[in-house]
This record gives sequence, structure tokens and C-alpha cells, in this order.
Amino acid sequence: MIDGRSVYTPLLSTVHWNSIGLLPTDIERVEVIRGSNTATLGSNAFLGSINFITRHPAMMGKAEISTTFGSLNTRQVHAKFSEQNRGFFYSLSGFYTENTGNKRFNDGSRRNALNARIEFSPNLHTQISYRVGIDTGFNDIGYLYPYHAFPENERYITQQDYRTFYQQLRWSSTISPALTLHFDHAYQNLKLKEHTPDPYTLLKFSNMNTLKDAQDFLALNPNYKGYREDGVAQTLSTLLGFEYTPITHFRTYTGLQHRYEKTVSPALLQQERIHANSIRLFNNSVLTLTPKLNLNLGLSYEQRDTDDQAESTRLGINYSFKDNTLGRIGFSRSKRLPSILEQSVNFGINTQFGYIPLEVSNTSLNSEQINSWEVGILHAFTPLNAYLDNRLFYERVTQGIATRKTQDDFQPGKKENNAAWANMGIETQFKWEVNDTLNLLMNYTYIDNKTSEWSQGIYENFPSQRLTPKHSTSILIHWKPWDNWNFSVGHYQVSSAKWRKTYGTLKEQPSYTRNDLRLARRWSSLKQSEVEISLTLQNVLGKTYQEFYQDHHFGRRVFLQMKYSLD
Repeated sequence: MIDGRSVYTPLLSTVHWNSIGLLPTDIERVEVIRGSNTATLGSNAFLGSINFITRHPAMMGKAEISTTFGSLNTRQVHAKFSEQNRGFFYSLSGFYTENTGNKRFNDGSRRNALNARIEFSPNLHTQISYRVGIDTGFNDIGYLYPYHAFPENERYITQQDYRTFYQQLRWSSTISPALTLHFDHAYQNLKLKEHTPDPYTLLKFSNMNTLKDAQDFLALNPNYKGYREDGVAQTLSTLLGFEYTPITHFRTYTGLQHRYEKTVSPALLQQERIHANSIRLFNNSVLTLTPKLNLNLGLSYEQRDTDDQAESTRLGINYSFKDNTLGRIGFSRSKRLPSILEQSVNFGINTQFGYIPLEVSNTSLNSEQINSWEVGILHAFTPLNAYLDNRLFYERVTQGIATRKTQDDFQPGKKENNAAWANMGIETQFKWEVNDTLNLLMNYTYIDNKTSEWSQGIYENFPSQRLTPKHSTSILIHWKPWDNWNFSVGHYQVSSAKWRKTYGTLKEQPSYTRNDLRLARRWSSLKQSEVEISLTLQNVLGKTYQEFYQDHHFGRRVFLQMKYSLD
């Protein structure tokens, strides 16, 4: 989410990250909820949620302009302007960024974005916020793994143009000391246009024998896309919430949300248009039984017009052993509704012998289910200005959705509830603000992942496989040796795992270590302006590592940024 607005797209069952209209410098903080189905967010929050909170115009200076140059032929310009007048806070920001991508594949991208935001408080009891933005450009996408029809050491890469438009209106009003009303209305339109391969490219990356075969194939399949990430997705969401605190020791938040999704994709869905309406009713309540003991209860019920439904229940107990030590126990039972893509994916090819389906829809898919437990201890080392947060968790997913292909190569694939797995692990975080000039943050995660079922029919199945890294570690150190100097070090280490190399097979992904450095110098003037020059080195030791796909190589990268700010 971005400021509470979902950027999940039903067409791809994921987030199209290059179309969210944000750069890291736009973000004030990131809220992460780890654990199954947060009751206020719906069935997509199956294993957690991430909310990017952007900078309020009141926190920004009057102007900020930055340029960035570096590896991958990166060129970026980012500008922000903000002002306030008689209770109005407003800002305007935009950026242009491009790069040529990996040298091996030349998978470049280009983005143009423009965002506007207005914050208004007509009185002490009412807050109104409006955001609108557009993000356009292109990405080069394709297959970063080998396929039997591809030439040796070559991969299919194509250009995908995109355009995203969004707007969001939020209104909050305090009716009484015990009651606050919230209204949120959001709209997002994402258009993806993947370029159709020309006959020469199709011949190169297929089993076709002659150029005429490729030309005839494209004539029979005018909507053919090599990667199939093509189409239009619209999402409309309206939420009305009531925050109620009738007594000191009890508070509750109840909401009703309507969500409308519409997708059009001949490449993925074949049907002219698919749409879905869903209604979600939710409640979060906190009861303080004693000064040391709190109960948290979350409930959610979601109903789709296709008669699919999903329920979520979450119970948490927090107990303060001491002023500086807090223990917690949590249990949740949740469901995730199948996405439009999972239920309706349907594509094939036309040949001289007729239509051959490659994957067919399955509107009878059941919801995925998860049961999870967690036990946590949060301890503050008050004299050191530090804290340690430990979490032990177990989660089991059943009726997971995966593609199954049966009988022989002439039978299409189909999404089915044929996967199940369990995760058991430990998460720990240590944060230490040593003094005004030095901060330290350390994270470690251990996950024991096992699949009990993952049937893909004629393709390789995954039972008893470990599909996630067992160990991951991150360390961030921020040091301010002098008033105008900042120095940061980041260290990341991830153990080996088995990622999907291509459809139906697994490949061992080796462990990797990455170290990043950032050095920044600031110059301030008497006119409330500031200039900053920073140098960022990613993977500074230079050993190339593989991430997710075997051909996703990440080497050393260097970026130089210059920024001018006016308060």
C-alpha cells in the first residue's frame, strides 16, 4: 500500500513496482505487519502487509531538486515543491529516470511521474487529504531462465509500455471525544502494453522452422504476446470506518469496504472483460484488562459477487512483565480469495489444425487457508537506549493455488488447490541508538520451510522441498562523525534456497553476501538552503550474486547524487 491505498493489481496478482509513482526519497517511513491476514486489510494480506507512508507537505521544504547518475547508465531528475496557505498544505513532485539495464540483456527502463497532494484542516476536528498522480514509461521484461527453444545463452526480452493513473480522497472527522468517522475513496487504472514479437524474433525464440511459419502464426494470433503481461486493470475502493472509544479501557475500529476490480487482457484472459465486486466488513478491538494485560481481537468477512467468501480471525494477548519487557502471544486463522488472474487465466494459440488451449480457467477454486501462531518478547535496554525484539512463529498454509498440467503435453494447464506448506522460524531485531552520532540496526531470520504437497501433474512436484532461504541477516550502521557528514554501511547475507528455474523445475540458488556504502556531505547557507552530494556503492566488494532467477546477476553499482533544498 501507499498511504493506505492498495497498489495491488488483479491482472497480475502482484504489484507492478515501476508504476507506483514513488522514489525512495518520497517515503517518510515504512510500516510492516508480519503475520497472517491483518483484519482491516482483507484477504490479500495473507502473510502480512507493507504500507509506504509518504512525506507530508508540512515536513518538506519549499523546494527540493536532485539529480542522480551512475551504473547501468542511470540518469534521474527529481523535483518537489511544497507550500502552505491558510490551513492548506500542498505539494507537487515529479521525476524522470532511465537506465539501459543489464549489459547482457539491455533490459532498460524509462519512467516519468507527476504527483500532487493537498492536506486541509478546516477546523480542529476535520482533516481532508487528496492525492492524484500519473506514472508512465516502459520496462524491458522477459524470461531470465533458459528454455529448450531459446538459442544458447540468449533470453527472450521485450518492451512493455505502461501508464498508471491514481487518485485518493481521505476524510476524517471527530464527532465526539469517543467517536471518529473515516472515509477513504481510491481509484487506480493500470494499462500494460507488451510489444508483440516480430517474425524474426519469434523464429529465433521458438520451435518454428521457417520465417513463413512465424508470419503465419502471428497472422492467426494477432493478440499473441511472448510474456503475456498485457492488458488493463482498474480498481475502485470505498471505505467507511468508525473509530469508537466508549470507555477508557476499550477501543474499537469497525469498517465497511466495497472494492470493484475490472480487467481486460486478450493475452491472459481471452474474455473481453472480467470484473468482480467484493464487500468486506471488519473490526479491530483492544481491551485493557489490567495495566499490564491487553487483549486484541481482529475479525474480517469478505464476500465476492461470485459467491466466494473469506473469513479472518486474529487474537493477540500482550502482557507487560516489567516496565521494559513486553510479551505477546498471537493466533490467527485466515483465508485468501483467489485473484481474478488465478480464477480466469485462459489463453492458447490458433494453428492450422484449430485452437490449442495452453491454460484454462477454473472458477471453482477454493480460498487458500492459513493457521498461524506466534510468541514474542520485546525488551528495552533503557540505560543503553536500545531494544531487542524476538518472535517465534509457526504458520501452515493449505489449499495453496498452483498450476497443474495433466495427462500429456496436449492437455492444458489449470490452477488448482494442490499445494500446502509450513513455515517455522525465529525473527529477531536489535536496535541501538548509541549516541547522537551513531545508530545500529541488526536483523536475523531463521525459517524452516517444508512443502507437504505441491502437485504439478506431469511436471516435477515439490513435496519435502525447502523453497525459502533458512538464514537471512542484515546490519545497518549510520554514523555522523561531523555535523555535515553522514556515513552508512549496510550488510546483507542470505543462505541458499531452491527457486523455480523454469516451469515445473527447481534450481539451487547459492547463498550470497552484499555490502553497501553511502557517504554524504552537506553545505548549508544563511538563506535556509542546503546542498548535499552523496556517493552510494552497492555490492561494494563486487562479487556478482544471483537473486531469484539464475540469470538475475547483481554486480557492483555506483551512484552519485546531487541535491539542492530550500526551506
